[in-house]
Amino acid sequence: MAGIYMGLFTYRVLQRKQKIEISLPSPIKMLLTANIIAVLFAGLLISFLTLLYYLHIT
Repeated sequence: MAGIYMGLFTYRVLQRKQKIEISLPSPIKMLLTANIIAVLFAGLLISFLTLLYYLHIT
């Protein structure tokens, strides 16, 4: 669940940053986008692993 919340939180941050990112030069924009994608992917991975862990226990 924590991973899902992290993913949603980073998605909200991404939506807010898009307004700011327009004024930024493209290398910085690319770095920000890659960073956000990495955090989103990590959040999904963590939620998937916790789900597997809970299914394994029961």
